[in-house]
Formats: sequence, C-alpha cells, structure tokens
Amino acid sequence: MMVSCLLGSILVPDIAHPRPADVDPRFLILRLAEMRRFSGNPAALTVAEHQTFCALLADDMGMSEPAVEWAGHHDDHEFATGDLVSPLQRAIGAEQLPAVQQRWDVAIARRLGLREPTESVRAEVAEVDRIALGVEWMICLGRKLDELGIAVDGGPLGRASRILVEAVLTDDRWEEIGEGREFLKMGVAG
Repeated sequence: MMVSCLLGSILVPDIAHPRPADVDPRFLILRLAEMRRFSGNPAALTVAEHQTFCALLADDMGMSEPAVEWAGHHDDHEFATGDLVSPLQRAIGAEQLPAVQQRWDVAIARRLGLREPTESVRAEVAEVDRIALGVEWMICLGRKLDELGIAVDGGPLGRASRILVEAVLTDDRWEEIGEGREFLKMGVAG
C-alpha cells in the first residue's frame, strides 16, 4: 500500500519507498534544525546539533572519512520519519521502521551526493551515536548515565563532553541547560 505525504515542498508518493527526488534539502535542514531530541525535550540538542556533535566526535576518535561524513548525516531520515525514541519503537513494535529509515538514508545520500553508508560505516557511527547519547543525557538533560542502561567508557565521555561544550553549546543555549552545567563542574568534562 502506497501512502503519500507532503514533506516541505514535495508530495512524496510513497513515504515507505522514497526516491532521491522525494528529498527537499531545504526542508530537511529546516526540520532537523528545529526538531529536538529526547521526545522534543526543550533542553535537548536539535537533531542537526546532535549530528554535528557526532561528526566532530567521530573525527576526534579517528574514525574513517566515510564514518565522519555519515555521522553528520546519520539521522537525516528523521526529517521524514520523525525522531521516535527507542523505548517507544520497542513499545509499539516498530519492526519495519529501520528498513524505512535505511531506504530514506539511501535516497538522501543520493540526493545530497553523499556516499551511501556501508554496514561497517553504520557500525562505526553507532558507536559514536551511543557515546553522544550518554553525553547528551548527562549534560543537556542533567540525568545520570546509569538510567540509560548503557555502558560508555569514561575516557571517550570526557573528550566527548569537551567537544559538546566547546563546539555545540557555545551559544545562548548554555543558559538553558541548567543542571547539566553542575555535572560539568563536577569534573566530567574537565
């Protein structure tokens, strides 16, 4: 069953099977710059900021050039699919969502002239994304890492925290972060 959807200026005829022509780059950039992570939490990074953070982190970690490039675009599909948090995906049984997201990844990569991510590039970016998740959880939301149930090595956390603060949170949003600032004062990013 084909389901159409208006995304920016383009009426996408089949949202589950996108073509490069279905990607409106201006709308993609605008939407990701406005969409906040963690179910739209006002203290969270936007998806665009998160991707910038991931690309900087991948570069700092010495990952491959394709991984650094993809880290800066790995969530571009969310302009079409939205930012559904993993717990919600599990709760509603969204087994088909990853396949749709990957089809959007291919369409976006082709439209923007990017390399399509290989499985090894996706694996590298998944590691960066996991570290970024932990750092954003602690710094932006002021939460404790053990609440996530993921393990992140302390070394990358400290470096990632510095990258986040120096490169992404250098604007007026710093005042919005609140409790996360106290976390930094305790030496995690120092």
